[in-house]
Amino acid sequence: MAINVTPIPGLDPTVNDVRMRTAALVDTEILPHEDELFVSRRAGELDADERERARHRSIERREAIKVKVNEAGLWAPTFPRSTAAWASTPGCCALPTVPTRSTRS
Repeated sequence: MAINVTPIPGLDPTVNDVRMRTAALVDTEILPHEDELFVSRRAGELDADERERARHRSIERREAIKVKVNEAGLWAPTFPRSTAAWASTPGCCALPTVPTRSTRS
């Protein structure tokens, strides 16, 4: 089942573009692979070896999707490009820290 997204009249064309490209990417790269991506939902049905193989396939699929999202310019589309590129680095798990009051000069 595809995501039903249509342009919203009056919305900034750039925002509509991001919405449409995101929906297209979800339709082609995520929805067809949900069973593989979310194999943990049925982990109880698999033996230990099957679970491990499925986990590795899921990780590989997720990494491939990250690359495609980044290539499409959809990784953190509201962040400055330098931050979005950093955030899509494999292994990245947190956004840059913002200095707190006590560490600001």
